[in-house]
Amino acid sequence: MFTGRRGREVSSVRLECISRLNGIPLFWHDQSKVGNYDQAIRIPERPYERIERRQTKTIARFVQHHGRPPTSQERRDLALFPGGRPTSAGNGA
Repeated sequence: MFTGRRGREVSSVRLECISRLNGIPLFWHDQSKVGNYDQAIRIPERPYERIERRQTKTIARFVQHHGRPPTSQERRDLALFPGGRPTSAGNGA
């Protein structure tokens, strides 16, 4: 994805990492190296749609594993790209 962000910053984002402001697609992330957290950058429509598809896959994996959709709190804590190590919410990050 062409965000100008480091690979680790992109791969460690939470499920709820995109939004729109006045119709403009935004990508929310942490710039951990410089201590800037919960920062938004404008992204093109295509990566926004790709992230939406990934969100659908991540939620489907959660439902398959837990037998229910994630709660609002779990959605905020859930990694977009779950891995093998659990987070404080018990989800892969």
